[in-house]
Order: sequence, then structure tokens, then C-alpha cells
Amino acid sequence: MPLSDRRKPTATAAIIDEAKQLLPAMGIDPAAEYAMSRGIPRFIAYKVLRAPEAQQRVAPRRKDAA
Repeated sequence: MPLSDRRKPTATAAIIDEAKQLLPAMGIDPAAEYAMSRGIPRFIAYKVLRAPEAQQRVAPRRKDAA
């Protein structure tokens, strides 16, 4: 079973958020490599990091609401 199948959605979102913080300084390839090194599938990493801001959904995190 891949690591991404055992991870909770909030953990995956946290990794994507960390990769998005790297995006302006390092570019898309290093940010995607970071996400992939943490177990995010390649197609998801590139899909999320390349999406325009207007198309990105921002759902409230459960831990933030608690």
C-alpha cells in the first residue's frame, strides 16, 4: 500500500501547503519534487501546484475549526 493511501487528508494538505510555500522562491519543479519526496503522487503534485489561484479550493481544515 503506498504511503499516500495511509495518510489522512489533513496531512496531505499540509504537505501541499509546504510545497506551495516553496513555489515562489524555487519554482515548480523543486516544489513538486519536495511533495513527491513526502509521498504525494506526481500527477497530484503538478496538478495542484500548477492550478491558478482562482481555481484552487480553500476548504477549512478540521484542526483549524476545532
